[in-house]
Amino acid sequence: MNKTIFSAMMLVAVTGNAMTITGDYIVYECPYCGAKAHEAELGSYNTFGATFWSDFFRIAPMAPSQDVVSRCWKCKKAFCKWSAKSTTVSREFITSNRMDNPYITWTGDYLAVKEVLVAEMRKADPDDELDLRMRLLWAANHKDRKAFVEQRSDKKITEKEVPAAERRENLQRLSSMTNMPPMLKVEILREMGNFKEAKAVLTAFKKAHPEEYKECEKKFKKLEAQIEAKNSKVFVW
Repeated sequence: MNKTIFSAMMLVAVTGNAMTITGDYIVYECPYCGAKAHEAELGSYNTFGATFWSDFFRIAPMAPSQDVVSRCWKCKKAFCKWSAKSTTVSREFITSNRMDNPYITWTGDYLAVKEVLVAEMRKADPDDELDLRMRLLWAANHKDRKAFVEQRSDKKITEKEVPAAERRENLQRLSSMTNMPPMLKVEILREMGNFKEAKAVLTAFKKAHPEEYKECEKKFKKLEAQIEAKNSKVFVW
């Protein structure tokens, strides 16, 4: 599983380096038809200038995309980065072998992520399912950050609005999962409108883990304020 969503979420995964590319490439093989696509391998990056939302989504100009789903250029099926065979090769290898396979495109498109989740549900690791369901949640919440994003950058949010019933179903499954940080658990309950339960989980965590609570006290207090206001929409930290 790609763990970056949780380190970014806690707002501690910040480095002092600009985004760099190692010079190597990663070649991915579609698990369905074997078609290959490649991308440049990233070295270091930072989250300077990033915007973080309460559902752990971020937009960071100096950090790579958080997406892990791609749609094969050949067979058009969607697959996850962790489901595809991959090989790291040099730039010289790409050039000398005249590899004409396309540059891979990762996406957070709701339909593509949903397709992967349905296909892998029975064999999915719990952490992988959590990762995919978080991406479904981000897509569903984009409608609430659309104006913010487009007023402050040249980025456009073009995803179609996710049906309310599907968003609710995804939230219900997320709320039943146990492999998530307490802050995420509280956020999921808040977005469901279960404000009383969200407050109870937050209060219990504060009492049981005072040191961990202290590390992110400002974030927890802001989350608590949204619970008291009975606001179920995502907000910027």
